[in-house]
Amino acid sequence: MRNTANTYRVIFLCSAILCMGKILAVSLSPENSTAKTDFLEIWVRKNDTMSSIFRRFNLPVQELQALTTPKVRASLKRLYPGQRVRIILDEARKVSKILIHHAHNRTTEIVRKASTALVKEVAPQEPKLLRKILFKVNKTFSADAKNNGVSPKELAQVIQVVQEQGGVKLGQIKPNTAVSLVFENTQSGHNTKLIAIDLKHAKTHWSATRFQYHNAQPAYYHDDGNVLGGGLLRFPLTKFRISSGFAPRRVHPILHIVRPHWGIDLAAPIGSPVYATAAGKVKYVGNKTGYGRTVVLQHAHNLTTIYAHLSKYAAGLKKGDIISKKQIIGAVGKSGLATAPHLHYEVRRGDKAINPLSPTLPTSSKLSGKGLEFFKRFRKMLNIGD
Repeated sequence: MRNTANTYRVIFLCSAILCMGKILAVSLSPENSTAKTDFLEIWVRKNDTMSSIFRRFNLPVQELQALTTPKVRASLKRLYPGQRVRIILDEARKVSKILIHHAHNRTTEIVRKASTALVKEVAPQEPKLLRKILFKVNKTFSADAKNNGVSPKELAQVIQVVQEQGGVKLGQIKPNTAVSLVFENTQSGHNTKLIAIDLKHAKTHWSATRFQYHNAQPAYYHDDGNVLGGGLLRFPLTKFRISSGFAPRRVHPILHIVRPHWGIDLAAPIGSPVYATAAGKVKYVGNKTGYGRTVVLQHAHNLTTIYAHLSKYAAGLKKGDIISKKQIIGAVGKSGLATAPHLHYEVRRGDKAINPLSPTLPTSSKLSGKGLEFFKRFRKMLNIGD
């Protein structure tokens, strides 16, 4: 049973609040928006047709004709007085989308695609609940969280965010640490999502809040606007020279065949310590064909890093371990197909390789300007961290 004394429920009738920066960026600072979209919000009158609506609002009727496939025509005929219709225009004042709202929160969405249009029925969304849980750590974080109503599914999300993205080990959280958690749920209890976590002990403070600004992907940020886990360090070694660069086509020095080199080679003496370039979780430890002794780390934002040709691993390193930024994970070697001691280092986002020397490598990420302003407003609304 949930501890109702420490649990607060707030009902939001739309999910827009979690995209606060995106919405406020349109209403408060339109100069930051690159696409000059506009829309008309219309309530259908008696005997209205879509053609009469277009004429009433001085929209070219040929725009309507461009959307009229048989399926679209059937959808456009189903209009009744009091119904709400939204017509979205692009920067050229052409119709890009029509939303027809029906009873029971159903919506018909007509989207323009080149010379035709697509129709789909949008299912109603359940209202969102934000639930706040407050407690102090007495025994262990996990045990006390469960005792205060945090479900196993919610706890798994906390572990993923705090340990795997933030590099903070829950087992090391001290007794008397004050914990604030905010979760988003639907009324049915499905689709749980961790929105914020705040940890305070004496003068130590750590927090992470999920936030989306404008068209960026949602991410977790610290209270100062820095993205959780920070960016990647540029290199996993202190002293080295770059002996081979990133190349889609390269003649392999041993196999003498042309094949991609999806990373960089850093020449250094055998035994030189190799450290993680970001906080994360060990995804793989072992021998890979050609790569020799290899460590693969999973980081936030779908990033992975690969460290190959190692001479040894850090003592006790195993799959599933939580790793902090700059933690030693192994030592330089020449295992696998290597002509001399060096570290082969790769960065990937999903399945796509990223050049570690690229100026666009995510070495840091911090909210600024309006994004930071809206983020602070969002945290204040959640009443967390103050």
